[in-house]
Amino acid sequence: MGDIALVEGNNELDIVLQPIAPPEGYDVTLGVSNLTPEVLEVFQWWADITNLGSVPATPTIEWYKDGSLFNVITFTFNPGQTFKLYASSTNFGTPGIHTLGVSVDGVTDEVELNVGAPVTALATIEGQVTDYVNPLPNIRVLLSEYIDATWSFLYDTYTDADGFYRFTDIPIKKYRVYCDSYGQGYWAPGKDVEAIRGINTVDFRLTPLP
Repeated sequence: MGDIALVEGNNELDIVLQPIAPPEGYDVTLGVSNLTPEVLEVFQWWADITNLGSVPATPTIEWYKDGSLFNVITFTFNPGQTFKLYASSTNFGTPGIHTLGVSVDGVTDEVELNVGAPVTALATIEGQVTDYVNPLPNIRVLLSEYIDATWSFLYDTYTDADGFYRFTDIPIKKYRVYCDSYGQGYWAPGKDVEAIRGINTVDFRLTPLP
């Protein structure tokens, strides 16, 4: 504003106030793909960040795991602009309560995760025994596990009236399934299976003995 010269009498002065741009600021919300992961289960996490200021800004974005600095990046936002920025996928190695945090030039958000102990993955091996046409009931089916380069008997069961059998809640590993059907006049070679989590189907088509 320049100098103002006052004269005798009334002096009217119009003042136009220019708005002052508010200081830079950010809205920050931290997100996680899974709040209850198991130990070593990989998850994603991100921050939705909005520039609340009236000028472009390049804040420093700091990511934290359990209070320790995990990563640092910078990113330029235009006024009013929102971006979803992802941190690197990660996991936790121990069960219990853990925290993830983000700081955008001092504006922070934090999320708490409840990390569970790893659940033992279990498998089921099941199938049907037939003579290529008809189901065969009351056939003994045996399950062996592969230990130290040797097949070791583990469980047995019998087929039901429709020729079905099932072994449930067994660990994920390599097995051999075979039928003890000589007494019923049938034969078939055993079958090896690398059991995975869930259902593993192993059917048998028995051949009549000569």
